[in-house]
Amino acid sequence: MKTTSLILVTTLCLTGCLPDTKSPKTKATLNQLNSGVSLYESEFGRLEVKNDGYVFHELCGGNKKMMMFLAPVGSESEKKLFLDAWDNPVRFSRLDDGSLQIISSGRDGVFGSPKNDDISLK
Repeated sequence: MKTTSLILVTTLCLTGCLPDTKSPKTKATLNQLNSGVSLYESEFGRLEVKNDGYVFHELCGGNKKMMMFLAPVGSESEKKLFLDAWDNPVRFSRLDDGSLQIISSGRDGVFGSPKNDDISLK
């Protein structure tokens, strides 16, 4: 009986009963990215969002003045993309009104999944 209870509790905790510490970290990351974009735009004007790699390049010193607005962390340098707390790439896009959307695919790593766990900053 004790073994069955331990297995059940372990299984439950592995499937989501532990506190989510990565969502707040990802929200903080999105806010930092937004701050970096704001600094970039105060220097160069509107950031063109060609693709996520281009945004990384421009914000990390690959722009025409070689100014660094954000420093890549960990595996971001290798992947040349900004990553969320789950090590998934962060997506940048322009909305119809021209505002910038920065989005993480969330815990499941799938943008727009039925789990609705994406984290975005508009």
